[in-house]
Amino acid sequence: VSIADVPLTELIDYACSDSDNALRLFPIFKAELQRLDMWELYTDVELPLIPVLARMEEWGVGVDESYTEALLKELVTEIAAARARCYATGLPASCDVGSNDQLAHTLEVLGAPITERTEAKHQLKTDEASLVAAQLRGWRPALLQSILSYRQAIKLHSYVRNFLALRGKDGRLHPSIKQSASPDEQDYTARSAPATARLSYEAPNLQQVPHHGLPPDGLADEEKANRIRRCLVARSGWSFVAGDMSQEEPRITAFVSGDPAMLADFAAGIPIYAPFGQAIYNKPVSKADVREWHVAKTAMLSAIYGSTYSKLLEIEPRLDQAGAEAAWASIHDRYKRLFQYGEEVKQFAGKHGFVRDYFQRMRWLPAVFSNRPEEREAAYREAINDTV
Repeated sequence: VSIADVPLTELIDYACSDSDNALRLFPIFKAELQRLDMWELYTDVELPLIPVLARMEEWGVGVDESYTEALLKELVTEIAAARARCYATGLPASCDVGSNDQLAHTLEVLGAPITERTEAKHQLKTDEASLVAAQLRGWRPALLQSILSYRQAIKLHSYVRNFLALRGKDGRLHPSIKQSASPDEQDYTARSAPATARLSYEAPNLQQVPHHGLPPDGLADEEKANRIRRCLVARSGWSFVAGDMSQEEPRITAFVSGDPAMLADFAAGIPIYAPFGQAIYNKPVSKADVREWHVAKTAMLSAIYGSTYSKLLEIEPRLDQAGAEAAWASIHDRYKRLFQYGEEVKQFAGKHGFVRDYFQRMRWLPAVFSNRPEEREAAYREAINDTV
């Protein structure tokens, strides 16, 4: 039974008890936040945001019902066609393309150039990034593109289905917006708030509604993503407004790390991925070349999180080891402070077991003390992710 269906008279004692307990706990939590130097984070950042998010949830988002229902039928047909193409391009009939376990086993038998494996079952990874990387290496591109198209059709279908299934009584979507997580919360599931203090949505997750396709064919898939976004409509007489900050994550990184070269490049209007592309390909790189721009962007973000030149070999198979090492050395030389900042964050996390972001929000990372190197490295990446 939903709490919304319980008569108001029966909710009075329950609600009053909640309020009373919150008031009793307030001085205890206030003292703890002050001790951890997080009181201003609560009063100046988190608290003022609550009524804003509440209004966003209450207002919701409209759904074009007739268009969405028609699109759902189209996607069912596309899924069937994409599935058929998988088998027409070389997937054995004994493999269910919808089963990750079977697909991982089949790709390994066929010799797919995928080296990363899942931790739980130690199977080949079959996520989109792994399949795209194998495709870029020239391994059975038609088959991999068919699998990717099938996966994308399934994903788009799930979004459209949820647009219809999760509507409220007013016919609009009212997603829950998650604001923050407990600093000692270990299970960051889909129902938890993001550990990095970024906002997250659920029922449905409107932040993940696709707006472009997968590289290297992302531009060709943009129209497909637009079909999904057209399901969401503004109220009569109103309009949606889209806003985007160019290279937002690198800008924040430049500010937080204080890297003078990155700050100077931004001040001069240089797209921050361009120097990475120049180092990798020894020529100017722009958005006009979707593949090379994607590699340069991935390299830049990987550098922030402490990757080595081996990442370049993974995402750009046309490079040999000497070329990858030279490119990485050039990037290190240009953005010395960026890499120094990453090392400082890792050292602090390794010593204290936590990190703080710009607003002094804390993130505990007990895995930095793990005996397993892969767990420590993952924790270090999370530490840098939290601070930028």
